[in-house]
Amino acid sequence: MEARHFVGAIISLRDGHNEPRDWVLLKFLGEGKSGIVYQMAPVSNPSTEMRVVKFPSSDVRFQMTVLHNSFRLAEEMFPEHPQRLTSEERLRRLTDEMLLRIESSGAAFRVKAYRNLLRAAVLALVAHFYEQFRLGTLPASFLDRDDAVTPLIDENLVCQIEFKLDEELPNEIRCFLECCVEDVKRRIDALKTTDSYHPLLQNRFVKLLGLHLEGFLNWGELLIITNSDRFRKECISSEILNFKDAIPFLYYRASEEKQSLEAAREKGESGASSEVVDMILATKATALYFEETAVRYCPSLPYLSGFAKSWLARTLLLSDEKNEAVALLEEALDTLTTDEYPLERFDTLLDLTRLLRDSERDRSNRYGREALEIKERLGITLSS
Repeated sequence: MEARHFVGAIISLRDGHNEPRDWVLLKFLGEGKSGIVYQMAPVSNPSTEMRVVKFPSSDVRFQMTVLHNSFRLAEEMFPEHPQRLTSEERLRRLTDEMLLRIESSGAAFRVKAYRNLLRAAVLALVAHFYEQFRLGTLPASFLDRDDAVTPLIDENLVCQIEFKLDEELPNEIRCFLECCVEDVKRRIDALKTTDSYHPLLQNRFVKLLGLHLEGFLNWGELLIITNSDRFRKECISSEILNFKDAIPFLYYRASEEKQSLEAAREKGESGASSEVVDMILATKATALYFEETAVRYCPSLPYLSGFAKSWLARTLLLSDEKNEAVALLEEALDTLTTDEYPLERFDTLLDLTRLLRDSERDRSNRYGREALEIKERLGITLSS
């Protein structure tokens, strides 16, 4: 939607240190590379207090063709406004717009949490394979040998490596990353010819969730679009099962971010706590969204709910929400049965055993005994 078409929208803004007030955008004044400028006035008295406000061009609310859920229309002042729609028509147009957005192969690149995964993947490439490249012993199949990289092999990874190449780098690292770009492109082409190209950040559920994480959609709109006939018709059955891999992927990245921040603070260094918070929130949202979609798309696979609850519980522990995490882990046991899903149940029992060891020894021991039974039956070997 052109910037001038937002005239007539009501937006809530904080005026200094006062409570937020509703302002109506009265006039479009101009647009540049960094922002969009409007004349506005308070809805309560639009004729007496004029202001000029500049919104950053990156504000997703002004990138939409449908009014954002945080906007309303000043309908009495603008009775013929083209965005004066019924709620049903707005949702239909919103669905059309969001489904068009996720068609882009690079849709995930602008989502902060997903870019974090891509940055970590590039660092993993350098850490795990640069030395072999330098020595001339890099195997041809090296891209398939790293679980932090392989699921992210797609156009977004190409963009991230090229983004890294724009920085000042040692010549040897630059040569390695240039090699990686070409190898990733060849790998993508090869996967597409065999119909086995299913990267994590091309998953339609992952990309639709990304629009929520960016702020285009609120939670209710996300679920409405997910459950719409249009979205369901265009999804293939394997996508929901592939989507579940996003939860541990994001969780481990959030955990790494938190550990790095804590290590920096122990050394008296500053760290970006906002990055940790963002990753934890993204992981929570992913687990909750997966459970919501799994219940509707895969009602015959109730264990998926237990899977989501277990990973959500582990994520809650990253923000020290122990009681809530324990409750979710115990709920997960209802569907992670010993006969059908022993490994998932074992992991959940192990989490409960550790969490309750100091506070509720009897419950901890009970869960521990069952975990030991599964361990002995399956011959599980625990890493240190």
